[in-house]
Amino acid sequence: LFKGNLRVLLVRRVLLTISGGLTAGLSTLYIKETLGADAVILGLFGSIWSAVFVVFILIGGWVGDRYDRKKILLLGTALTLPNPIIYALAPSWHILILVNFLGALGSAISSPVYNAILYSSIEQKKRSQAVAALAVMASIVNMVVPPTSAYLIQVMGGLEEIRKMFVAQFIISLAVWIYTFRRLRMMPSSERNEVKGFTEAVKDMLFQMRTVYRMSRERKAFSWVIMF
Repeated sequence: LFKGNLRVLLVRRVLLTISGGLTAGLSTLYIKETLGADAVILGLFGSIWSAVFVVFILIGGWVGDRYDRKKILLLGTALTLPNPIIYALAPSWHILILVNFLGALGSAISSPVYNAILYSSIEQKKRSQAVAALAVMASIVNMVVPPTSAYLIQVMGGLEEIRKMFVAQFIISLAVWIYTFRRLRMMPSSERNEVKGFTEAVKDMLFQMRTVYRMSRERKAFSWVIMF
């Protein structure tokens, strides 16, 4: 079932889920207790993320239909690579404004092409099965990694030690980026979708927005947390 690009995307999904799980559930507490943010600031971060995402998702879809999707995916994910290091070194919450901007921009650029690569890598008759398998693997990781990481942080000395987990996140994310760069197959031109007009691009943007909003509500996730 998992061959070629689909295998690459599976490995990528699992590793990024592990990376996100290292700080899942504790990031907000870290921002509040260690970096000094209050509830209003936390809400502001979500607003910044959403605003930037809405502005740039249309551009991300438009670019993904006209240029090599692998390069666009790598560009979008590269924009988010510095974020864990910024978290690890942050002296206060103010610098996290930049993190949210980069995170939303990178997600807006990479999300449309990621979905396009994923679905074009799966045979239509096996599409639902493959997508379900990806979700199951990510869910299994999410059941194990966050509590294990929280326990390790507690054993190491408390919430301040989460900075080390952010460094680990950066290392994993960089390794995933390199792995994707080396293993993901470039899509032949014959498999590329026909270039879409502005109206179709707007429809794609609205669809992506509805999908992200629905997933955020179902998972009760903060909109500025990006995980594939």
